[in-house]
Amino acid sequence: MMQIHSELDEAAQVAGVSWARNFFKVVLPLLRPGLLAAWFWVMVHAYRELTVALMLARSQNRTAAVVIFDLWEEGSFLLLSAFGVIMFVVLMALSAIAYVIGRRFGVQEQY
Repeated sequence: MMQIHSELDEAAQVAGVSWARNFFKVVLPLLRPGLLAAWFWVMVHAYRELTVALMLARSQNRTAAVVIFDLWEEGSFLLLSAFGVIMFVVLMALSAIAYVIGRRFGVQEQY
């Protein structure tokens, strides 16, 4: 939000545009690439988090990390391997989607 210059808001006010229209037509399109990139980054990193999921897990809510830990404890290595492959494919698909969206809206990695 700090990178969007206030002159854009002032120009919309001079033109007589309402705050909502200014937000949806000017501010939101400028924020979209950063919001999408941040959302995908947080989602991918939260998807593979184990320690917090194990601490907060109950019998009613079992996350993927808890299922993997339970399969490991039970010695069900075939199911564990299959579930790990499925998680890998899902993460690769999410990463590919994030890459395509990032390329489309101009989000690029900083080296």
